[in-house]
Amino acid sequence: MKSFISILSFQTSSCSGENLAGGLLAVSDERIWFKASDFKLDIAKQLCGKDYETMLKQIIHLIENRIHNPSKESVALFSADYITYLNRYSQGVLQFGAPKPVGLPIDDDSFNILYKKFIGERPLEIA
Repeated sequence: MKSFISILSFQTSSCSGENLAGGLLAVSDERIWFKASDFKLDIAKQLCGKDYETMLKQIIHLIENRIHNPSKESVALFSADYITYLNRYSQGVLQFGAPKPVGLPIDDDSFNILYKKFIGERPLEIA
């Protein structure tokens, strides 16, 4: 399997298709990385309400559980083929971007760099 990333988006308006890039999934032969932005979750809560945030947090928690407590099904769940399927057919509050191949080995440092580039975080406030 080749390494890939998928950007996870929080759909904030189903009518307009508005999304926030709120998380990043990276998969390699050796490991799976996942991180969701608390800052973007807070923005989604402000836009859509507390119930929406609760639903997103539950889905994120399920993903984290699958990663940290893998089963035989976990390998298939985090394959490029399944992420492609989710990208095409999942229309819920959390949407998976199409898998993008990564041309460099993924480790903690490279994942953090990719996360900052694709998801970003709260801008620095100048005092």
